[in-house]
Amino acid sequence: METHGTRVWIYCLQGYYLSTPAFFLLDWFTGINLRASYFDHKPLLNITYYALSFGCGILCLFFRRATVLIGLGESVLNIFMLIAGFMLTYVAAIHNAMNDSPELAQNIQALQSTGNFTISGTILCFSFYFNPLMRPHEGDQTRGLMEE
Repeated sequence: METHGTRVWIYCLQGYYLSTPAFFLLDWFTGINLRASYFDHKPLLNITYYALSFGCGILCLFFRRATVLIGLGESVLNIFMLIAGFMLTYVAAIHNAMNDSPELAQNIQALQSTGNFTISGTILCFSFYFNPLMRPHEGDQTRGLMEE
């Protein structure tokens, strides 16, 4: 048995993943990347990321009760890539500052991409909070998780 909050979050996650083509078009035509800034200069990886995110949306449609798990897994991976990318940029900025390199301005601009971190962190927090496996005190909600 899922709670009302879980049901609402499932619909929000499905909408988030199924709106991936809109995020891709925004990125492709305007250069505004709200979902995967760590792939900005790697177009093949960027397209692969968007395809996998849309695939998560398709999985969420077919396995509705697994949506929170899909969101949790995708968000953990996203947060890991964001932290790694942010830290690599930070280290490069420090290295360029120590060497008085002209690429310092590029590194500082790259450090300002916190929108991705905010979106992914929000999805991760809500996926974790509304995940029935994280709330065993509310009854046995793990049974039939992959049904429907």
